[in-house]
Amino acid sequence: MSVVNRNLEAMARQLYDYWFVQFDFPDENGRPYKSSGGKMVWNDKLKREIPEGWEGFSVNELSISQRGVSFDKSDVTELGIQVLRGNNIDGNHYVADSNIVKIPENLVSEAQHIKKYDIIMTMSSGSKEHVGKCMQFQFDSIHTFGAFLNRFRPLAHPHYLFLFLSSQYFKLKVKSLCNGTGINNLTYQNFNDIILPIANCTTMRNFDETVFPIFNHIGMHDLEIEHLSRQRDELLSLLMNGQVSVMPSEVNCDLVVRRLYLREKLK
Repeated sequence: MSVVNRNLEAMARQLYDYWFVQFDFPDENGRPYKSSGGKMVWNDKLKREIPEGWEGFSVNELSISQRGVSFDKSDVTELGIQVLRGNNIDGNHYVADSNIVKIPENLVSEAQHIKKYDIIMTMSSGSKEHVGKCMQFQFDSIHTFGAFLNRFRPLAHPHYLFLFLSSQYFKLKVKSLCNGTGINNLTYQNFNDIILPIANCTTMRNFDETVFPIFNHIGMHDLEIEHLSRQRDELLSLLMNGQVSVMPSEVNCDLVVRRLYLREKLK
């Protein structure tokens, strides 16, 4: 992930923490709610106090769930749609992997295509550390996802749901659920019991309006980095095959600046 995106995501997480963990969202007077004496009430679903007027909803109540594509080794082909797997999720973001698997398009249902704001999560793994890791797509994707992964399609407040599912609280919750030996699993039913606080309409709308531009910038940077990475790989391939060459006389200040810029973007 680029430095720019890391900083943008840190901003979004800090807002999430202030509003939904510390409950210090701006009240009607612009003051931090809980710190300013805002009324807190007990919620039976969450088993803790939350601001008055808030409610608890499960992940399954706030999203539509879909398990990934099942396929055999015989289905793998050189052409087709790429299947994302757990190794494509790192640090809550998509990462490219050299071990690409593609399958025919007709094996993928419409529900298994990735759309804007979808959250893809690892549901099964031999390691507890990998179960529950997720990423969110800011644009429609050309990829699908494998059977060990699950898609959550938010019905509302997509970035809030992603920030919750990638929070430290959720990671600890997953560890408590994965107590078996061998392969660790999350199931659809688990998400009936994972509850998050939802504020009144005004507060949720204000949060959405604040974080949507942040995630839009993250998505645009991700697209640019993916485009630059593809260009880099294509040029390296041409250079390695001797199809193109760079003469010393072609190197100028503008080119050096551009290369430094690309290097920074691709970090």
